Amino acid sequence: MSTMDEAKAAMAELKRLEGEIDRVLSTLELSGAGATAPLVDAEGYPRTDVDVHAVRIDRHELAALRTDRAAAAAKVEGLLEQVHQEARESGEVKAEKLEGGGNSRPVREKFAVIGDVNPASPAAAAGLRRGDEILLFGDIDAATFDGLASLGNVTRTSVGKPVRVMIARDGSTKLLRLVPQEWGGTGLLGCRVDPI
Repeated sequence: MSTMDEAKAAMAELKRLEGEIDRVLSTLELSGAGATAPLVDAEGYPRTDVDVHAVRIDRHELAALRTDRAAAAAKVEGLLEQVHQEARESGEVKAEKLEGGGNSRPVREKFAVIGDVNPASPAAAAGLRRGDEILLFGDIDAATFDGLASLGNVTRTSVGKPVRVMIARDGSTKLLRLVPQEWGGTGLLGCRVDPI
């Protein structure tokens, strides 16, 4: 199995886990307890309006799925980096057929560009500059990018944790570590990102 095939399989597993997480979250919301609401009343007794035992089981499953998702995302990141490394070493940008679509995308295709960057922001601290072209953002590349909302989701779920961002700048690629966080300005990054 090629590295690209492994990456596609890993992305499919990541998507499956995200679907499972959504399913469990929906179940918890329907239960009336959600993922974080207390399971005891104001007097410290178990709530009678929810099935406490079932909610605890679902919350345990949610925690396990989130752990598995983090591991799967890390695997995807590693495999995508390996794909890019292999492409650099061969001096080629290989085109691969995407599952479920008829279009081919090059491995290192840009899918978004950095706009204005606030000089006091996390984006500036990571080294991002206006005009940088994004090739990889966490576990998202051109093949899996489905709009700015997907980048926002990675950003919100990675607060305080480094996100690997691969960019193209002046004809070369750079791998940066961006840490989304509250910084006193708008958003968690402090830069504008525009789709290409």
